[in-house]
Amino acid sequence: MPAAVILAAGEGRRMGGVAKGLLRINGEPLVLRLLASLNEAGISDVLVVTGTHHDAIASVVQSMGARVVRNPSPEDGQHSSVRLGLESASPSAEALLMVLCDQPLVDAADIQELMAAFKAYPEHDFCVPVVDGQRGNPVVVSRRAVEQILAMDRRVACREFMHQNPQTVWRHVTANDHFIMDLDNLADLDVLAKRTGWTVESPQGYR
Repeated sequence: MPAAVILAAGEGRRMGGVAKGLLRINGEPLVLRLLASLNEAGISDVLVVTGTHHDAIASVVQSMGARVVRNPSPEDGQHSSVRLGLESASPSAEALLMVLCDQPLVDAADIQELMAAFKAYPEHDFCVPVVDGQRGNPVVVSRRAVEQILAMDRRVACREFMHQNPQTVWRHVTANDHFIMDLDNLADLDVLAKRTGWTVESPQGYR
């Protein structure tokens, strides 16, 4: 069975310093929506990588049964969280789904679409969604690639490995823009609210 790693270690500087995983969609923290979507898609083994906002995020996700590991140096960038996620995820998982915590439109159907594409091309070690030429997320990583990355220098994580080994990457070309919609700043909350009609709020009461 596959497992998932949710990357939620960032400071959220462009979002006013709030944890993006705790942005509230119709009153529910975004990271919990992602956990529910993963569970619905059949992925119950989930690890959440925290950092700057560890206590706040851990208290939310642990109630849903997710495991948590804290990145002690989130200022080193997403690369360090990806590497920690690969190291800490269940070694029995046949594949890992690397999920960003700020993608509000990704749902169970999207996850199943991506996993189906990954399974359809087993000769590849990565499955990356591509929408209108733009690379998206989540990304699926095979157990074989995880083991190869962990045997390399700690400066190597998924992005570096894919760059060095492009033949291992299956580009899942799709029109599904859920894979490229994320929340970087406060203006993006307005865009999401207008597109969906959802109530979108920051943990500190934006709106």
